[in-house]
Formats: sequence, structure tokens, C-alpha cells
Amino acid sequence: MDVTSPRYPRGHSAPQPCHFAGVKILPIPVLSNNYSYLVIDTSSGQAAVIDPSDPLAVQAAIEEEGVMLEAIFCTHKHWDHSGGNTALRQQHGSCKVYGSTLDAIPELTNPLADREKVSVGCLTRGHEYALECLTFASLLELDNPALEQKLQWATQQRQEKRSTTWGSPAVT
Repeated sequence: MDVTSPRYPRGHSAPQPCHFAGVKILPIPVLSNNYSYLVIDTSSGQAAVIDPSDPLAVQAAIEEEGVMLEAIFCTHKHWDHSGGNTALRQQHGSCKVYGSTLDAIPELTNPLADREKVSVGCLTRGHEYALECLTFASLLELDNPALEQKLQWATQQRQEKRSTTWGSPAVT
């Protein structure tokens, strides 16, 4: 679906939120062809935004969702990823700005080292429960080839130190 507005007279796509247990991820259309992402801990109402290039669009989403901005995560310093840091920090004074220690990210308050963990509300990055859950499920469903295939996939992913949370094949 193409969305036109005074901000995007040529249009932009309609955001499709994703829901997981205790988490809502809302894409926020920014610029003419980019997104920021609002990650919400649904139990606490605390949120983080990823790459807030357009502070007005991000603030509108924060207000619409009725959440408190706790953190900004910037993937890198370029304006189309960090352009909203200053304005959002002015509006949300206790908000922390996270980013690489190797990049000159505007308003950076919390430089991150490689593989450092960060919490927002009750959410913390790196839970890998797939292997344990699939192993347990395979004990209950001994003759489920799709489940066995998923278990083999998860085992291989973990042996290769890869995540099981994105891009996994569905079990039917």
C-alpha cells in the first residue's frame, strides 16, 4: 500500500507492526524511502527507537502508542540514521543514546562495545530458547518430520553461533 501525505507527496509504504510475546515493533516511515523502528516493551510501556532520522515522525509514533522513550539506538552517524537524536533528547531528557564507540554519533550518551547487552524495559537482547523448546517438543511429537527438520536447523544454527530468531523455516 502506498501512503501519500504532505510529508511524502510521492508516497511511502504503510507500516506493518510486528508482535511477539511482550514486544511490539513498529516501522516508522521516514524520509522518502527509509524507516526508523519503535521497539516497545508492551508490559512496561517503555520503548526504544532505532535510527530516528525524522524526529517529528518518531515523536508522533511515540505519542500514538502512548509509550515512554527510554533509548535511541543508532547504527551509524549519518544524518539519515541519527538526524533526530538531538530533538528527541531535548523532548525526552532521560533518554539514552546508544551506538558504536568507533563512530561519532550525535548526542551519544552510552557508547557500546561489540556484543554488549542493553535492556529496554524488561527486554534484553540474545535469548536463544529455540533449541531447548524444539528438543522438548520433539519428545512430545515423535513422528513429526517438520519439527525434526526445524530442530536440525536450529542445532546447526547454534553450532555455527548464528541466531535462531530471524529467518527460520516455519513448522507446519
